[in-house]
Amino acid sequence: MASKRSTIQTKLAAAMLKKAQKADGDTVALVHEGAASVNLTASIGPATLNPVDAFGNSIDGELRQFEIPLQTSFTGALTIGDELTWNSLLYVITGVSVDKWGSVYTVSAVYSRHTRVKA
Repeated sequence: MASKRSTIQTKLAAAMLKKAQKADGDTVALVHEGAASVNLTASIGPATLNPVDAFGNSIDGELRQFEIPLQTSFTGALTIGDELTWNSLLYVITGVSVDKWGSVYTVSAVYSRHTRVKA
């Protein structure tokens, strides 16, 4: 028999997944520590262009928040430095937090545009 916590976790994850699928969600591809890429449904937050970190350093690019509910192909395995692809843009995960039930992960990720200059 499932515990009360796992029942709540499953119900919250399912509700957030439905919200993401119907309202504002999109598909992202997640690569965790070099493993094979998995496609997940996530809610995508607005971009913060050239964000500034806690030390006052500006990051050239954009920062986005992705809300990823637990899904069949997502067990919650995420670490800083993992890669997330959305709209053909490769983001690097810079922060991860999870709700108190472990059902929805909020991921901060940075996409950086690099300009190549001919020598």
